[in-house]
Amino acid sequence: MQLAEAGSLFFMEKPVTGTLVGIDRLAANVSRYKLPVCHRFSASAASRFQRAKKAIESGGIGKPRLSACGGRTASLAWRAGRDYRETSSSSEKQGGGVILDLCHEIDLAVALMELSRQFDCTSGHFSDLEIETEDLADIRLHHAEGRLSQQSN
Repeated sequence: MQLAEAGSLFFMEKPVTGTLVGIDRLAANVSRYKLPVCHRFSASAASRFQRAKKAIESGGIGKPRLSACGGRTASLAWRAGRDYRETSSSSEKQGGGVILDLCHEIDLAVALMELSRQFDCTSGHFSDLEIETEDLADIRLHHAEGRLSQQSN
């Protein structure tokens, strides 16, 4: 939401939201700044993703050696408009935490760089937020042929 309100380009992964609260505000900012709506499973993003994958597979742009995805999402902003302590991201029982939130970035890395042979993860609850889950994670996937991807939040 912060990027849309600033008129900045952003990548949007599914699901866009778990609730319709604020979706009108997001749509208004996307329209106001004429931001392209792009996520992996939209028609435009799927086309770009497929072109990138095809270019990699054909050797047209070579094989990527390093992929880095990340964000500096504060736990307080995981679910805008809600008390962060009451969100699924803050609850062990509901499977929350930033590792789960990074699943989309991991999916993209695997889709573009093939399955990981090994991974390393450093994570934990480092803040003073009142949550049961990890609030920081750094995940490194080791792909074939010495390729690496890193997802951090």
